[in-house]
Amino acid sequence: MTKREVDNEDDIQKSADIFVAKVRKLLESYKEDNVLNTDQSGLELEVHSNRTLTHQGEKTTLSTVRSKNATTHSYIVQPMISLSGKVIGPVFLCLKEPGGRMSDNIRSNLFKTNNVVVTCSASGKLTTSLVEYWRDNVLIPSIAESSQILLLSNSWSGQGDAKGIYEKVKGCKRMEIPPKTTAKIQPLDVFFNHEYKVIARSVYDRVILDEIDI
Repeated sequence: MTKREVDNEDDIQKSADIFVAKVRKLLESYKEDNVLNTDQSGLELEVHSNRTLTHQGEKTTLSTVRSKNATTHSYIVQPMISLSGKVIGPVFLCLKEPGGRMSDNIRSNLFKTNNVVVTCSASGKLTTSLVEYWRDNVLIPSIAESSQILLLSNSWSGQGDAKGIYEKVKGCKRMEIPPKTTAKIQPLDVFFNHEYKVIARSVYDRVILDEIDI
């Protein structure tokens, strides 16, 4: 946390409490399946640890990774969950590719599954156009046309004109989670994201410890 956040802790908490109170008043107007939360989360291409076992008295302890570059570059995962405890629609995955596009070779060899929508950008981060792509290929196909949807999501610069993005979704009311409060009140941050990162790390650990050639 920055010093400013510490100094403004009371204001941040007040902002969080006000937002939660507003949402609770609206919940009775929506089905639990139709109250949604979406958020982006970054994962390194290769998860590594800065700690390892060593022998007592050893002067230099070495550990290895498969790719130094992969330990500093990440990809974006954006799930969406409901108040009823379900994962809604496919997971949105944004990869980092030079020039912001996949080569024909990568595209032809890309693992394909119907519960993941894959895109890419030059930075590995989402832009306004990619948020619109998520809207059209994840959000809209995952909700019924006649449904009234309450979508909770946080604010970030790449989203651009959020109002313009979501007003095109029929029956959708979006509420923006106040800045600096997501770790306190956003469902994905409070619980869900941590759980799937644990799963990802478990997969990486098995590959590394058993020296599986992947």
